[in-house]
Amino acid sequence: MNSNDLMRKLKSVGKQRFVEYFDLFQMLATSKVSSDHVVETLVDHGVGNEAGSRMRAGNAKLIFEYNKELEALEIVAKSHRLPASTVNRARELREQGLNFEGLDGNGK
Repeated sequence: MNSNDLMRKLKSVGKQRFVEYFDLFQMLATSKVSSDHVVETLVDHGVGNEAGSRMRAGNAKLIFEYNKELEALEIVAKSHRLPASTVNRARELREQGLNFEGLDGNGK
């Protein structure tokens, strides 16, 4: 996945939603939860309808499958149009990911 593909996927998920539901999307990518569970959660939280939530979940899963989640968080962290709480959370998640990556050498 090149940087243009990543940006398209991230925009499809929504930068703020990617950060807000980062853990859920990560669990989806590692098969700890089903896509139906993620879609139901997003719909229940008013993120969108079923079709939109399925699209968000699928694109978020691809970001993780291509190991681009830290790069996506960096993009969010550099955003000037998102709430400070989202930007700060993206930085925290990225730092946690970098620390984890440093411990085992490959980040997964």
